[in-house]
Amino acid sequence: MPAMSDLSTIAPTSAVDPPSTRRAGRPRREESSHLSDRILACALRSFCDYGFALTTIEGIASDCGTTRRSVLHRFPDKDTLLVAVAERQIHKAVAELHATLRYMDPDSMDALRDACRFLLSAALKPSTSAFYRMAINETQRIEALAAMMVWSSDEHERAFRRLILAAQNAGTFQRHSAATLATAVIGTFMSNPLNRLLMGDPLMRDELHVDTYFSQAWSVFLAAA
Repeated sequence: MPAMSDLSTIAPTSAVDPPSTRRAGRPRREESSHLSDRILACALRSFCDYGFALTTIEGIASDCGTTRRSVLHRFPDKDTLLVAVAERQIHKAVAELHATLRYMDPDSMDALRDACRFLLSAALKPSTSAFYRMAINETQRIEALAAMMVWSSDEHERAFRRLILAAQNAGTFQRHSAATLATAVIGTFMSNPLNRLLMGDPLMRDELHVDTYFSQAWSVFLAAA
């Protein structure tokens, strides 16, 4: 039986830094920041639509209305640009996860169930599958990208471990550790559905089937936990 745990030991991640305050009267720096954001947005769209190999710096520059030189001034090569795109997307996803999960909800089981449903829906978004399809292909070649993908998985597990600890402290899920159950949640409601979608399973695009999958998976999880 896992020991009763103090929820304060697993706090929300601080990986996403708060926006920095900019001094007034520096329009050039502000414009430069906006351009970097546009470059990252255009690069993400191009990487997902055409893949890494067919994406070009020239094409990204054209899409966001700037020059190749401006892009390379901020991101020296395509690998660096891809890592920056991945970091931006992953931090955004983790921030959305923490903003959605109800860590302090007195009904811990209801909060966990809603969190699992959110995880499944997020995994099956077309934008998520397009990003993962593109990024996974480059992880063996780009170490920093692989590290970002692992960090993302770790952050998701940490968030669900905190929710499960709340349920355990309320008297449920006593047969397994919170870490084991969090790993099971990620596999059931994120990794498996996403992998099936990436392999072309049409059922993962059918809302009724996805609802059935969730209901059955949640029942199995409760029985096993």
